[in-house]
Amino acid sequence: MVGAVNALNQVSANWLYTPNNVGSDLGGSSWSVLWATILVLALIIIGIGLFRWIVNKSGIESGASIRVLHRFYVSPKVLLLIVEVEGKRLLLGVGDSGVTLICDLGKNNKFHQVMQEIHKEKSEQEDLVKELETQVEELKSAIRKRING
Repeated sequence: MVGAVNALNQVSANWLYTPNNVGSDLGGSSWSVLWATILVLALIIIGIGLFRWIVNKSGIESGASIRVLHRFYVSPKVLLLIVEVEGKRLLLGVGDSGVTLICDLGKNNKFHQVMQEIHKEKSEQEDLVKELETQVEELKSAIRKRING
């Protein structure tokens, strides 16, 4: 009887682990994993393409030139910006509530010229202050020399 049980165990073991049984189970699951991976990658590629298409249709061109010409802080959280977008100047207000177009300054405007003059005068004043500070230091050293001897 023990011989019969051993023979039965050997037959059942051979039947469970035959290459045909193992290959069909693993082969089917590996193909389904492969197809699922291909499907996910295809969806990602389609999503990226759709995102690029939407961004291009929104009017934002990758070559658009945008420059901030001047910043003027009204308060710590509010500032005025003069922005140049493809040769056109805009005055924008920026704050906690967002960005607001205040006015279109056009291509030639007095505001830009006035701001340049203010910066020029400010640098001239700073140069004058430095020159005066230098002269004061020279006077101090001359007075020290006379006092000391």
